Amino acid sequence: RAAGPARVGPVVISNSDLLMTAEDDRAFLERAGGEWASAADLLMPLDARTARRLMELSFYRKQVTSMLPDFLIREGVQNLFSDKREEKIELMKAITVGTDGFQLTPLEQVKLGTN
Repeated sequence: RAAGPARVGPVVISNSDLLMTAEDDRAFLERAGGEWASAADLLMPLDARTARRLMELSFYRKQVTSMLPDFLIREGVQNLFSDKREEKIELMKAITVGTDGFQLTPLEQVKLGTN
């Protein structure tokens, strides 16, 4: 079996960003438009407009979000974010370890694809 571009599609690499600080949250909210009081308000939307903005920030191709009708986004918000919303926000805040009061030292990492 062959490996390489013919077998591998788009790849997303993500981490939990343990070194995130309050300044990072402020920068994120500013990039998002500055309308939200906290990152949780944007990451756990209550309405279609906020969910659409979150998708615009998440997707490379913005036109994907413009094709979705509001009723479909509202349904997604209802199904994904309304059940146990407060508990999810508490969990989101609890896993933010790298706060200003608790600094972690970044580890050096080998980056793939750099020779």
